[in-house]
Amino acid sequence: MKEKIKCSFDEACKTYDFVSGVHVLSSSYLADILRELNLQPKSVLDVGCGTGNTSAELMKIYPNAEYTLCDLSEKMIQQALLKVENSRSIVCDAEKYNFSKNYDLGVSNLAMQWFESIGLFLEKILKNCNYFAFSTLLDKSFSDCISLVGKCKIQNYPTSKELKRICQKHKLVRYEIKRYDLSFENQFGLARYFKKLGAAFHSDPQNTRQKLEGQKINLNYELAFAILQ
Repeated sequence: MKEKIKCSFDEACKTYDFVSGVHVLSSSYLADILRELNLQPKSVLDVGCGTGNTSAELMKIYPNAEYTLCDLSEKMIQQALLKVENSRSIVCDAEKYNFSKNYDLGVSNLAMQWFESIGLFLEKILKNCNYFAFSTLLDKSFSDCISLVGKCKIQNYPTSKELKRICQKHKLVRYEIKRYDLSFENQFGLARYFKKLGAAFHSDPQNTRQKLEGQKINLNYELAFAILQ
């Protein structure tokens, strides 16, 4: 599965920023809630950095911090390094990688939904980060279009209750939910969106064309934002 994810994001490294509106908004919001803590990190770890949008936002708040960009896709990291000054990179599967350094702040924006176990990852990463702030998809994401198109997600996402319970095993500083909505003219526009984003899209071939012909499709993102210490 991780190899398929890596290949998808390798292919999407040049198109990702053209369709990453929700990801940019969530990066900005993650930066906003971190700003309220008045932290002064000297070192920042960006897990699942993608093309670097989150670290680029954090640079506005923490311009003097040293950034470490971590991603499964080396091609994504190459794009991120163009945006983030004073940075180094680690190409790895963050779930399995043993980080040898401690960081003042760790962040992850819309990457942890790809992980096999969010709970186990949080237990591990908090040994290396004084604070860890993240956003991830919840189970109601894409509910508007799944009934029409079929599957458009790789795996089951946690409910808000489940994720909050996982977070409360640690010192939970902040937890909240936000929703973002997109609209597409038809299922083909939706499929192109997911492909450019590097995410998987699987439509149900049975009667899909007849069912969706001439019909707009709404795509909803339900995101959890959390800060742990």
